[in-house]
Amino acid sequence: MLTELGHEVIVANVRQLRVEEPIEKAVMEIALEKPAFGQLRVANELTTRGLFVSPTGVRSVWLRHDLETFRKRLKALEAKAAQEHTILTEEQLRALERAREKRSPRRGSKPCILATWEPRTPITSAPSRA
Repeated sequence: MLTELGHEVIVANVRQLRVEEPIEKAVMEIALEKPAFGQLRVANELTTRGLFVSPTGVRSVWLRHDLETFRKRLKALEAKAAQEHTILTEEQLRALERAREKRSPRRGSKPCILATWEPRTPITSAPSRA
């Protein structure tokens, strides 16, 4: 059984594992500003801004906010843009367009035709040349 003091120590240790609030906000901003960036690029971008977080720290923030995939970050960007009536940047529009192209079939592509299977005829030995 945990005593009250032991429980407080565990809770304090769990809180230490999280990134600081300003860093978490910055990670969330970049996730929507540049949804195509991966964990490493976001960590490097924050380093140039003077905020230090590891790529694993970026991922943990994304997981807490359900933004761990490119598709989820785009969905959140679309929702925020619709809610706040903001104008998207060129980079954001390109990312959205790229995702739409992946979802829909390509124009001019031919439909897939399945091959038919025909049984092989048994091979008989050829007559020997004598």
